[in-house]
Amino acid sequence: MIHLDFSIWPEWEETIDLESLDSMDELDLRYSAILGDIVLEFGNGNANTDWGWIPLLDWAESLRLIRDELRSSISTEATFEFTESNSTIRFRRSNDIVSIEASYVEAIGECSFDSFSREVDRVRHAVFHAARDRYPSLGNNVAYKHLETAGQ
Repeated sequence: MIHLDFSIWPEWEETIDLESLDSMDELDLRYSAILGDIVLEFGNGNANTDWGWIPLLDWAESLRLIRDELRSSISTEATFEFTESNSTIRFRRSNDIVSIEASYVEAIGECSFDSFSREVDRVRHAVFHAARDRYPSLGNNVAYKHLETAGQ
């Protein structure tokens, strides 16, 4: 079992000019916009954050890329690296099982690759939908539209 979710940290808005959201490039969108926390629950453990500064668009896109990397082989691994710390989440695929290990917690989780893939699609869609609903000017941003539709 795996459950992915997120929360947008309202205070991040104080760190940028919200008027600039419609013109930010992909790099700024991925690393400076829509900050918050992630929920990563598996089995009896979790690797949730309560830091408030996780770039959620980057997290959502990185999960898609990690999923695609794991899809390429039944024996491979990929790592998500947090931009503001040395913390990581490592995803290892062995046949149909994905093992998840975060450097900042003791717990290690497992789920099927199919469950992981479905959760990645669901939470990625939810992140981009929530961002666009909360900040409608993102709908005018070409880089945002490119990120939102990547991999489709």
